[in-house]
Amino acid sequence: MTIKKPVLLIGMALVLVSLIGNYSVFAINQLKSPIMLKHYYNFSVPSGLTLELHYLVNRSEEMDIQYATIGDSEIPLYSKESWTYQTLRHHKVKTLYFQLDNHFFEDMKYDEMTINQIRVFLTNGESMVMDVGEINFYKREDSPLDFKSSGSSNDNSGFGTLSVEENMNIESYEVSFINSLKNNIIYDLNLGEKKVDDQYSFPISKEKGDIISYQYHWKFKEDDPMRNHYYYTTLTLKGKDESNTPYKHPITMDYRPYFTEKDVKEIIKEAKK
Repeated sequence: MTIKKPVLLIGMALVLVSLIGNYSVFAINQLKSPIMLKHYYNFSVPSGLTLELHYLVNRSEEMDIQYATIGDSEIPLYSKESWTYQTLRHHKVKTLYFQLDNHFFEDMKYDEMTINQIRVFLTNGESMVMDVGEINFYKREDSPLDFKSSGSSNDNSGFGTLSVEENMNIESYEVSFINSLKNNIIYDLNLGEKKVDDQYSFPISKEKGDIISYQYHWKFKEDDPMRNHYYYTTLTLKGKDESNTPYKHPITMDYRPYFTEKDVKEIIKEAKK
């Protein structure tokens, strides 16, 4: 069968227009540099802590993060490895793992510190300062409580239990980042006592062998930009042990987002402001 020249030209023109259109969409969605996502972490400070930072990069990965330092200091944060957290149509969400040892905290010369920015060094030789959110480190204290069990689900819920290792009092508790997250995290702390108007009356005495349980659930509205952040919050029990020594014991409640194409577009739009 002979194809007429006008039909052939029209077909070639349609193919060309399609290619140009596809390339235009591809080009529009390409990032000039990686976008660091926001992290809101509250960490106690043990040796060997692994810090995870997540960022958005082009799917082709022609430009990536090689290593980082805290702000403009000379304290290095060297990544152990990188891992693809999620692959989308034009982009990847990647995770950098940083090993923080005792030398890291000795160099910082603080028992408590907060990181808001890091300087990243890219594979093309350039460097830039990136906002990471708010990452708080604080000194770990001895506690009369011990981890017993915990679990989580892909519906952003979790649970756990603690065992009481010696007679103690619980005088209060606090939740990190609660002022901004009060509508996003629902938690229930079971201290084995009756509540009045949904509140515990402190102090509460606990005996060796008692069990404390907790559960939590993260919930974000579909249009809430905070749903695209990473959270490692703590519910911290405060009180005194049987020697009348103050203690603080953190309970971890974490959240990891799963991104849609719509989420990524919003992240890129916000980064360009």
